[in-house]
Amino acid sequence: MNQEYKSLLEKELKLYPYRKTGVRRVNGIDIDMPMIYEDVSSIMFFLLADASKAAKYINNNRVKPILIFKNTTLMAINIFNYRKSAVGAFNEFTFSIPVTVDSNFNIPILPLIFDQSFRKFGFYVVQLGASNDLGRKHIIDLWGYPTYKNNLDITLSYDEGRVFSSIKEGDEIIIEASEGFSKIADYKFEKKKFNTYFTSNNKLHHVELDTLLCSKIFFGKRDFRIEFGDHELSDLLVNFDVGKKMFSGFYPNAVEIAGEAKLI
Repeated sequence: MNQEYKSLLEKELKLYPYRKTGVRRVNGIDIDMPMIYEDVSSIMFFLLADASKAAKYINNNRVKPILIFKNTTLMAINIFNYRKSAVGAFNEFTFSIPVTVDSNFNIPILPLIFDQSFRKFGFYVVQLGASNDLGRKHIIDLWGYPTYKNNLDITLSYDEGRVFSSIKEGDEIIIEASEGFSKIADYKFEKKKFNTYFTSNNKLHHVELDTLLCSKIFFGKRDFRIEFGDHELSDLLVNFDVGKKMFSGFYPNAVEIAGEAKLI
């Protein structure tokens, strides 16, 4: 979305200390692991949610939702546009909850969002979905994240200082959202680690993501707009009592490097 940032990230990727751990095959395509998504953009919305309902859904004593107020956690809604990867272009969404794993201490939310160098902090993936068959299949085959059964129409666009995003299945709206952001030229280049967790076959897994990104974070409601439709994925969010937006982030250009899923 921004050629200057794209060129910067291409240079940074060449400097990244990449070490191949293996090769996985999906639909006849050999994929080096960790897998590199070379050209990505994303919007992230962090909405208040009921912590007790989140804990009940996770149903694992090792995993605890981060509390920001009494019985209040966050639900992160991420919409991704993957423009270049080993499986081609596709779009994706995730619903996830910030958590600690095997920790007796709650921590402030901002350190968790901005620095996940320690595996005890990260995001528990509630649901993930993709826009085409190969996008869905490689997610399931390489990692095993909980992935929605059908292809979805997932969109992300930036126009005149506003980011628009949506998730639909056919004519059914799941989510439509938009928010005003400052000029992309004001964004900051960063290197970040993100930890994701999920349950598969009743076992807890961890995936580490290294990210090179140009991004900006915004706090408060501002002119944020979101609409939930009448769909089972919309209902999933409603069941967590999602509400007011706390903050959001947008990166017009990024590189993501996804490691293997590991049992923990």
